[in-house]
Amino acid sequence: MNNALVQRKMALNKVNLPVRYLTEEDIKQLTETCKKERDRLLITLLFQTGVRISEALALTPAAIRNFEGKPAMEIIGKGKKLRMVALPVNLKEKLESYAYRAKIEPRMRFLT
Repeated sequence: MNNALVQRKMALNKVNLPVRYLTEEDIKQLTETCKKERDRLLITLLFQTGVRISEALALTPAAIRNFEGKPAMEIIGKGKKLRMVALPVNLKEKLESYAYRAKIEPRMRFLT
């Protein structure tokens, strides 16, 4: 009987709620309210690539490269696993421009 109660309680906890997400307009408003370019780039990077916040904060100019002829980022994620993440061309250009103007060295972090 105790096992049946646990199973029933587990079934009651499963609720299919609609997934909440930000629209393009929400993201645009969010980036427009940022006063610093660094913050705008961070938010844009998160939404356009889907990387985790810890991965975005660890990004260096040296991690940006071409992979199979397209811009990508070399990301070290959970479990210290290496993966390549596609990087939109316009975002790559913005990151490189920011690194140049902010005098960020290849092994320095972009957004910290």
